[in-house]
Amino acid sequence: MNRATFGAGVLASVFGAASVPVPVFAALRAQSVTLDALLGGLAPPREHTWVQYVLGAGVPYLKKVGYGIERTSQGPLAFIETQIGSDETTCNPNTIRKGYLRDGRYGDLLEPHDVTRYVMKSGTTFMLVEASRADRLWLLDEDNLYARGPVQVVATADDHVAMHARRFAARRVTLAFSPHQNGGLRAMTLWLTPAVPNGVGRMHATFASGDPFELRIDAFGRNYVSLVSESFDALRASQG
Repeated sequence: MNRATFGAGVLASVFGAASVPVPVFAALRAQSVTLDALLGGLAPPREHTWVQYVLGAGVPYLKKVGYGIERTSQGPLAFIETQIGSDETTCNPNTIRKGYLRDGRYGDLLEPHDVTRYVMKSGTTFMLVEASRADRLWLLDEDNLYARGPVQVVATADDHVAMHARRFAARRVTLAFSPHQNGGLRAMTLWLTPAVPNGVGRMHATFASGDPFELRIDAFGRNYVSLVSESFDALRASQG
């Protein structure tokens, strides 16, 4: 069974928990799962979709994530493009970072992405930068959120996600982590909803020390166009 199939089964059990008898729900509360399996069952983002979050630990900021495919002389290249900005303002165009994906696949919100090259803005120009095999694109800027081992499902419940004046039905899932796991990560609550790209409308995570990490969806759409004005082929040619 592949990860997506297993993940879909996990989500089916989690999303269906409210409608099953109490003894079964109690068993689910002790279920061991991985973030890969839980989030891997969600539909991946599609080309031209974008999502903007307010997120951070202590000091919140904006992050916009856009997904696309660029037609190049090397064939179609899938990319993820990010921008950041101050909380409740707009993203700064000087923070544009465009990563071309090695396997051409959009992963979930808590999955490190393999990147072959980045495009970054320097002053008024863009630069194409080779990425090493060890380099990863992290959509969230807290690497201790990326736990790969098994965790315990503590509770699930029906809930909602608020985005300004809009509300989306969601499933709230609370996870507990081992004290020795992933840099002090203790607990994480995810609000999962198929209504938004990446399927995560809200997140709250706590650690052994320091401020909790918070994430909430601020906006999303299905009309994303890359903010990099020069094509991959043009940048590659200009840099030799």
